[in-house]
This record gives sequence, C-alpha cells and structure tokens, in this order.
Amino acid sequence: MNPGPLIKFFVTCGLWSVTWLCTTSVSRADSLFLVGGTTLSGLKITDVEGGRIRFQTSAGSAGWRELDKVVRISAEAEPALTEADQAFAPPDPAKSDVGRAVDGWQRALRSSSRPWARYWAARRLLANAGRVGRLDAATLGFIEVLESDGPAATALPAAAGASASTLELAAAQLEQAMSARNWSDDRQVAALQLLLSIRRAANDPAKTAAVLDRLAAKGVTVTTSGFGPDSVAAALGGISEQLLADAGRALAAKDYPGAIAQIEKNRERFTEPRHQAEALFLLATATEASAAGDPNKQLSAALDFMRVVANFKDVPGAQARVSASQLGAGRILAMLGKPDEARRLLTPLSQDADPAVHQQARALLDRLP
Repeated sequence: MNPGPLIKFFVTCGLWSVTWLCTTSVSRADSLFLVGGTTLSGLKITDVEGGRIRFQTSAGSAGWRELDKVVRISAEAEPALTEADQAFAPPDPAKSDVGRAVDGWQRALRSSSRPWARYWAARRLLANAGRVGRLDAATLGFIEVLESDGPAATALPAAAGASASTLELAAAQLEQAMSARNWSDDRQVAALQLLLSIRRAANDPAKTAAVLDRLAAKGVTVTTSGFGPDSVAAALGGISEQLLADAGRALAAKDYPGAIAQIEKNRERFTEPRHQAEALFLLATATEASAAGDPNKQLSAALDFMRVVANFKDVPGAQARVSASQLGAGRILAMLGKPDEARRLLTPLSQDADPAVHQQARALLDRLP
C-alpha cells in the first residue's frame, strides 16, 4: 500500500484542524467605531476601567481607547448591545432610532454576563434614555453607573416631564436598589437625590417630605431647587406650605373630613411656629364647620382656636390667624350659652385693626345677653 496519499490526507486534515483550533481560540470579532470615523476591527474587548475600554488586538497585544471617543461597539458575543448601538449610531445619522436602542441596552444590561457590556449599556441608558421619555431606563443606568463609578462621576437623569407611571417605576427601582445593595452612605445619598427629584416631578408633597427627612437624617442640606447651602428646614417649610394649602382647599370645598385628615396625618411636618398656627387654625375651623350642633365638637374647636391665641400671638406672620381664632372661640362660646366668657374674648377684638374682625366682633357682642 502506498502510504503517500494517506499521509497527505492526515497532514492536510491535521493542518486544517490546527488552523481551525487556533482560529477558534484567538477569534477576535469585536470592533470599535471611533469619533472621526476610525474603526478598530479584529479586537477582543476585555474590560472597562478608568474611563477606558480595553481590548486585545489580532496580534495579541493590549490596547485601549477613551470611552468618550467610542461612538459604537460591535461585539460578536453581545448581539443585544451590538444591535442597540447600531440603532443608536447607524452609518446614516438620520436613521438613528433611540427608542429601539434603549430597548436593546436594557436587554444587554439584564442579560449579559460580561461586566464591560453591562457597564457600557448602563452608561448609554443613563445618557440617552431620557431623550425618549424613558426615565425608568435611565434610572437603571444610573443605578449601575453609580455602583461602578460612585456619586462624583454619576450624573442625575432629569425627572421633569416624565409620565406619572414612569416616575413611579423609577422610584420603585431606586428603592429596590437602595434596599438590596450594600451601598455606602454617599451612594445612598446620590440615590436619594434622584428620588427627591422624582417625587418633586410627581408633585407629591408627602412623599417629597419623606425623602427630605431621609436626607436630613444623613446630614444633607437641600434647597427647593437642588442641593446647596440652605437648610433642610427651609425645604421642609416649602412642603409644609403645600400641605397646608391642600388642607385649605379642602376646607374651601367644604370637605371638612378631608381637611381634618390632611392636618392630622401631617402633624409632625409642621415644625415652624407659623405653620403650626396655620394648621391648628384650619383644624379648628374644619371641626367647627362639621360639628353640626354637637356641643362636644364645638367645644373642641373652641379649645383649638384658643391654643392658637395662647401659643402663637407673638409669632411673626401669624397675627391674622390669632385674631381670627380669638373671634372663632368667642363665637362658639356665645353659641354654647357662655356670654361672659365670649364677651371677654370679643371685646378686645372690637378695636381690632382688621375691619372684618372688629365688625364681626361688634355684631357678636351686640347679640350677647
């Protein structure tokens, strides 16, 4: 038997097999598309670190590029990310589809086993999801970038203009992350800052106040527009005014139980004396209006009116409520058949600087026996 053909067969197949094995082990099918139009192909992306994306070249040498110089990534083992980047930065910029890109980046963030791919997707979501009203997706990106880079290097996505459902979803994602991740205080504070902007965008005074309380517990100072030198108390004061305004609107609409409930459930929010005076006055007024002839409720309202008079008569900005409270207590005592007590309260008001107060006081005095 002539072994030549057989040897040739094995040699040929052996060489082919070795070539195939080598090609498989060093396969480099990743590409970076850079600012300026340069493309680096035949790479194997290995890591993202220090603002750089690192890779091995086809020659086996290590290389890197600044992340900010990368326009698009194509990675053979990351189809979702590749498709997302292609949708975001196609050869024809007019065909860019940010919404489709956001969906792809979310899939990559949730499914990839490669830290560099998850980080790239998160970074893209944080920077671009807000452009298509996807605060929820931007928040997912924020959480991952915050985890990796820390608060100093992580921008807050804008919450203004997001839909109510998107705001609620983003808030839930933040709460879950803060609960599940063993974050340092500075990362917790950064997450609370975003949560605060979400609650403000949702125009939810009670939940906004709750976030402010959590920030205050960590010693963070907050202004009504951001984070700066003003005290947390000032921001809480703004929330208190919103809560009181809500109670006042309920009272004007004759929703007396609603006004009472608004004051009662937010008692601990009213820390400034002028807000305490307003809250107590609104509570007394709503209680009186809903008493329906019940002397016990009327007496309770009179006592709350008198607490305003006794405790807040020297508080700047509260004088109008003090006078109105004294008038209210006198009016109730007159109705309860206590003319002497009513007279003692109403007589000083007959000389009040406010014409409406002294006219009402005079009218009540004239009807007393």
